[in-house]
Amino acid sequence: MKKAYRFKFIGVLLLLVCSISITTGAKSFEDLGTVRAYVVESVGKQTLVSRDGSLAEPVLAKTMITLPGTYFLTQTTLAGEINMRCFTIPAIESTTEWHIQKPSQLKEVLKNALQTYQEEITLYFENSTYTLDQLNQMIRTELDALVMEYPKIYYNQYKLTVYGQRNPKVMLTFKYAVEDRKKLLQYSKQVDEQVKKLINTLISTDMKDYEREWKFVDYLVNNVSYGKGIKEVEHMMFGGLVDKVAVCDGYAKSLMYLLNSVGVPTKMVTGTARGIDENGGNIDQPHAWNLVKINGAYYHVDVTWADQDQNNIGNYYNYINEKDEYMALTHTWEKAKYPKTTSDQYLSINLPLKLAGVYKVDSKSEWTSLKRQLSQEKGLSKNIIFYNLSTHKWSLDKILQEIVKLENNEIYYSSYYKYDCLILNYKSAH
Repeated sequence: MKKAYRFKFIGVLLLLVCSISITTGAKSFEDLGTVRAYVVESVGKQTLVSRDGSLAEPVLAKTMITLPGTYFLTQTTLAGEINMRCFTIPAIESTTEWHIQKPSQLKEVLKNALQTYQEEITLYFENSTYTLDQLNQMIRTELDALVMEYPKIYYNQYKLTVYGQRNPKVMLTFKYAVEDRKKLLQYSKQVDEQVKKLINTLISTDMKDYEREWKFVDYLVNNVSYGKGIKEVEHMMFGGLVDKVAVCDGYAKSLMYLLNSVGVPTKMVTGTARGIDENGGNIDQPHAWNLVKINGAYYHVDVTWADQDQNNIGNYYNYINEKDEYMALTHTWEKAKYPKTTSDQYLSINLPLKLAGVYKVDSKSEWTSLKRQLSQEKGLSKNIIFYNLSTHKWSLDKILQEIVKLENNEIYYSSYYKYDCLILNYKSAH
């Protein structure tokens, strides 16, 4: 579900060309290809590992990795730079029959089936007794967890047929977004290629975690269009990264996979968000977004709402790196299931990024100085963050009147308030 801003039009203004300016240093991404196993090397401060886009977590040196999947390792050196590498341990595509000796084995079996798009598998539960309801609940619980943990996994429905209660035999069938398994495997390959391409293109060794985050957020905002939910692939990473048309979970899964792959721990959140029904009234609709961990603290990131397509103004995005208190104004989620977000350090209004066309004003004298600068600059868009609203009593109407006096063209603008700040975005109407 996507938020739509209502933009306002006002009289006369000049412009400033806006582009993100993040220093790009050396590249250090190594694709090891297919391996049978991998032993983690001891390098620098910390190594984070993500399996198939799962939450990037610390891993100890000399750990041997043997489970199937595509792994991304991000190692931080003592100098603070990052080295990235990936490798794939092949999944077991030909096996469709599994013997389950203990419940903890079920998750890996189901993951293997879903990631290789198997349509039917048979499970033999050994040394156990289960009713149909118990088996269904156990399988559903694991499937729900897999969808949240691994962003490439997506299926429409499943069906189970159970034979017996003592050491039951279970036949499990899956229905996917696309019925052609070869096509789904090809989609998966294309997603893998695109992920590696974006890492190689956008990420460098000298980037901090918040810089890596912003690079991928900015890429999705500028390259993905919001879909109508007509095609199932819009809910998948294929929609976000290959087709470039996605709905909320397509955005969220794409960002989750990308960020975890470069050592920025990221979860997906499901809940509701406030939308507008066909009669123009407010309605809560199912929605998905992310929680991103920057320097040890989590922040909400909703790329779907940040991406206003043709209505975007400039390089500053709303709903990126927000706290619970701001998101709760428009979003609902089961707060007990997710980390709390309470830190101010890397809120979007505080990010130490140099974004062209984005200005920060924290005093009347700074505003006076900026007005002189704006009167001499021309460009397409501007974003101004006015801090300490309660102290400086910033007046939107007065600011707009002052801008109109400075410029000589009509403008569109949007504005909103958060964290004791006024954010003003505007661009030329012509």
